Amino acid sequence: MITPAELAQARALVAVRRAHTRNLADLTSAVQRASAHHTAASKYLNERLKFRIYPERLAGIAELAQRNTSSFRRDISIRYEMFLNDMIDPISLEPGAPKPRPRQVDFHELPHAARPYLLGPYLGIHPGDRFARLCLDRSVPSRGKLVVMQTGGPIDADQWRSNIPRVNAWLGGTWAVADVGASTLTLIQRPELPAQIPMRPDYLRNGALFLGFDTETQQPTYLPFGEMTSGTFVVGAAGSGKSNATHLLMHSILANLHLFQAVFCCDGKEGMTFARYRTAAPDKLRILTDEPDLWALTTQLVAITRARNATLARQGRDKAPNNFIAVLIEEMSTYTGKPATDDKAVLKAHGQFINDLASLARKGRSAGLKILITAQDPTVEQIPASVRANCQTSLVFRLGLDQHATMMMGELQPGSDPRKLTTGRALVKRDNGTLTTVQFPVMPEAPRGRP
Repeated sequence: MITPAELAQARALVAVRRAHTRNLADLTSAVQRASAHHTAASKYLNERLKFRIYPERLAGIAELAQRNTSSFRRDISIRYEMFLNDMIDPISLEPGAPKPRPRQVDFHELPHAARPYLLGPYLGIHPGDRFARLCLDRSVPSRGKLVVMQTGGPIDADQWRSNIPRVNAWLGGTWAVADVGASTLTLIQRPELPAQIPMRPDYLRNGALFLGFDTETQQPTYLPFGEMTSGTFVVGAAGSGKSNATHLLMHSILANLHLFQAVFCCDGKEGMTFARYRTAAPDKLRILTDEPDLWALTTQLVAITRARNATLARQGRDKAPNNFIAVLIEEMSTYTGKPATDDKAVLKAHGQFINDLASLARKGRSAGLKILITAQDPTVEQIPASVRANCQTSLVFRLGLDQHATMMMGELQPGSDPRKLTTGRALVKRDNGTLTTVQFPVMPEAPRGRP
């Protein structure tokens, strides 16, 4: 006969068995769910990483890798590296190696979020037959941080810096090299400059023109007067910010009047542009509006240039250190266009003016002559080629016509296309070949007669 104690013990064993059965069922269900989740995740990842078919799926893979398991991170990295290897140009392979057709990608059809992962192929940077790639563990493209790895050889920081304009144009925004290692380089996206930067007097600097802010470094940019070429060409379509920049350049000159013997403002807008400066410096500044006055001025300046250069030669010096002469010509086409007359004397004087202007642009640098010419249209019909060719420094604002843009910049490349500039931005071409994109602050309106 079963005692009560034995019956209680049996019931306890049954309860334990039932609990084990339930736990086993729960564990089996959990394993099945985990297996199904793993299968679904693997299937998703396999589809997600078909870069060869869908290059746009590169978008966000750094963040995807960072939030997944180590095995998935490894799969993502392997697929990414295989895709880059597929894009190597076969002509760069070792002699005798198979030459498969490299993977082709339409870079400009890629969504912007996928582009950071193909910077190496886009820029053509592949030393040792290995395209530069992003470090998926350390890059955060959504926050403007790209860590570039170069496995085929040492990183070439200068090459990357020289390609920053192309990087900016392709990725959008303003990027800069922040850190360089033996095989890695970090690019960071800087905040955009404000669309409008109010002008402040402390931006001006002694001894130099203020040319606004470098859009890459976001630092003020200057051109020392002693390094200026004799001719500087400021060109841009109406509404591009050229007139605002003209006033800013004028303020740089006024802030450095102690370096100038004379300043001549030739106003092709019937005196409207420079009217505010009439009383700014009566002893040094003169405003001209009539064509004959400018013609006479250039003749005088040719004689002054010859005399100064002769003096410098006797002194064994190659350029004047001060006592500069500035000539600002607003809307140059007003003066260069052929006069509407048959008067031979007028036509002869105008022809002599064109010759004198070209001579000044060519020979005036050593004599301390600084000519700044503004125009909306840079074509030969408006600005003689002999004049434009000797303006070796250019500030190129937005130019809407392809003909105008190519005339100023040659072959249009990302980072050097004035058709895409926003108002107030300009490409600064210096005589040493450097090209900088700058943004000019906005000059305040001033009462007439005051600078």
